[in-house]
Amino acid sequence: MSELANNYYRNLVLSIKCRKARNLIIMAKPIFVLAIIETIANNQDNNNMFQYEGELKQRYSSYCKIYKCTAPYYYPFYHLEHDGFWHLCWREGVVMDCKSNKYLSENIRFGYLDMSFWQLLQKEDNRDYFKSLIINNFSL
Repeated sequence: MSELANNYYRNLVLSIKCRKARNLIIMAKPIFVLAIIETIANNQDNNNMFQYEGELKQRYSSYCKIYKCTAPYYYPFYHLEHDGFWHLCWREGVVMDCKSNKYLSENIRFGYLDMSFWQLLQKEDNRDYFKSLIINNFSL
């Protein structure tokens, strides 16, 4: 993968917008990206289709325990789409809205990364780089 792509996704990852609540920064989205990277490392044959229920959800929960994040899973799964590299595939005819965990579970087919980012993360050294970038930038 080109240096240009690496820099592009580095900038997007560093620009992840984290919500503030009660003077605390909610780190759900960076933690979710760590969970995506770990899921790719352990299951490279998912064809860039991350089911709402499954391994990604379990990894996110594990990381939340480590980093003491209480944001529900549906929050980053839905809201990361606004950061430029994560996308959602909705069931046909569904109104795209984040009402609840149940709503997303019933109406999302899967989430996926930009294909260029997905390809970049197929290499272990790139996964390690982005994990370190997230951990260091977001003080996890």
